[in-house]
Amino acid sequence: MPTKPSQRAQSLATAEFKHYLKYAALLSYYKEIKEAGSVESSVDNLWNNLLMIVFSVIDNFGIEQESRVLKNQGVSLRADFVIRYIRYIKNGDPKKVILLGAAEATSGTVWADALQQVTNYAKLVQIEAGQDPNATLYLLVNVGTYVRFHQLNAGADVAIDWAPAQRNLLELADDEERIWQHLQQVRDIVV
Repeated sequence: MPTKPSQRAQSLATAEFKHYLKYAALLSYYKEIKEAGSVESSVDNLWNNLLMIVFSVIDNFGIEQESRVLKNQGVSLRADFVIRYIRYIKNGDPKKVILLGAAEATSGTVWADALQQVTNYAKLVQIEAGQDPNATLYLLVNVGTYVRFHQLNAGADVAIDWAPAQRNLLELADDEERIWQHLQQVRDIVV
């Protein structure tokens, strides 16, 4: 899937934004991602901090980076690909509810590969002890400064586009309002 070029100049200011990029740290990570030769840690740092704003520990969410060796379980991850998940605890019962796969490159093959990797991981999550086998998992696939929203329905082998996002490829700065709304919607669904 080709990416659309961002309409934003590199000289952005926090005053231009209303949600997550109004925070200097997040805007700094965003600018680092946009620089030629940026490192994947900027993508990871941006998402770690952005997700903590929406999915707060105060509201019983926890954000974790996958640390298992997934290759032993049939999931082979690219070196520049990171899986993190959001756990929600309701009545003392923790469940993984949202998964984010993040990669650095932006070619069409990377998008398909990233979605497949996060879907393969989500299928493992669905059968973990303690997970609700009938629950939908919400998937975010992030490549560079772009994100798409998907879902993996219970028992499905293939993730589908999450309907409210209308198959859109969203850019973190250009589409901040829509990304913020979608993150809020997903949070409200899983609560």
